[in-house]
Amino acid sequence: MAGPSGVGEGRAGAMLTVLDRLSLPGSPERPNEDAFGVAGNWAWILDGSIAPGHAPIMGEASDAVWLVRFAGERFAALAPGAADGRALIAWAIGEARDAFLARAPNERRDPVSWPAAALTLVRASGGRIEAWTLADTVATLNDAPALRAFESGAAADMLRRTGTDPESVRQTPDFRAWMEVGRLGRRPSGGVHGFGFRPEALDRLRYESAAVEPGAVLLLASDGFAALSDLYGCYDASGLMEAALDRGLAPTRARVASSGDRG
Repeated sequence: MAGPSGVGEGRAGAMLTVLDRLSLPGSPERPNEDAFGVAGNWAWILDGSIAPGHAPIMGEASDAVWLVRFAGERFAALAPGAADGRALIAWAIGEARDAFLARAPNERRDPVSWPAAALTLVRASGGRIEAWTLADTVATLNDAPALRAFESGAAADMLRRTGTDPESVRQTPDFRAWMEVGRLGRRPSGGVHGFGFRPEALDRLRYESAAVEPGAVLLLASDGFAALSDLYGCYDASGLMEAALDRGLAPTRARVASSGDRG
């Protein structure tokens, strides 16, 4: 999770300044598959995922780790000269796909074995914040709570059916089958929602914008942090922002763990 970020007007236009940042894996037994970054008036957060059972081929602890790091590096390099978020995301998808498929053996050319990520990309420009989102990372502008509510309900149903806990369920055949369908591609409305190697995901890209004053604060978060507000009700949206500013991200996130979330 990254943020809050202060939005101020610099000589070259709106610039983003990071006030706090935090990134933790959902479990100490798993690699950290999240990434975030800031470049000029652009910022992004990526929450990676890959179905269990696929050994990494890209030189990282998992191919989801590789994907979010690769995408972050490309956003950092390309964003300062970009004029449009959709075009920037499309370019990064193409580069990631080419890099992965150049090394993928035949058995890893099946899309169900590919990593993917939730993504929110934002730009401060002309007194506005623009946001482009795929899947369930969060800026206050998007509709991720509805997506996470759907996924949370499916996960709770699986725990009931398998009689397991959030860690051991990952080893069950039901969970593996569910992941093979594609965690970030499965939504009630259908379609590919996640950032990865599939350009058709752009058909599900959400765009929103809002006017902001100089000095406004923006919080970008993965679903695990945002659950404090939209799943567990520990805060409303404004209360979550106030807690992050007053206490910092790490003490605020502690309430996620006490509420039972490990993501």
